[in-house]
Amino acid sequence: MTVNPSTTKLNGLALAGLIVSIVGLVLFFTGWLGAVIGLVGLILSIIGRRQVAQRGDRGRGLTTAGIIIGIAAILVGILYTVVLVAVLLPQVQQLQQ
Repeated sequence: MTVNPSTTKLNGLALAGLIVSIVGLVLFFTGWLGAVIGLVGLILSIIGRRQVAQRGDRGRGLTTAGIIIGIAAILVGILYTVVLVAVLLPQVQQLQQ
């Protein structure tokens, strides 16, 4: 099936997934919140990719970028949280003594 790009519409979930994934990555410093937002972006991108394949909409590249950035947001958010806990936990324990 040949799809004319000028007549097909852009998939809304593809765009939403990309935007939410970017927001999750930008908010990595919030730790788990950035990871959760990244997860939402990843889910939206995956659903958008399925819709693009089924309907022939435009936005496959957006879904790919949303998936990659969403995974990065999850990993960076978790890593930031782990490092933050590892740095702050000894200081909190020292204050309690």
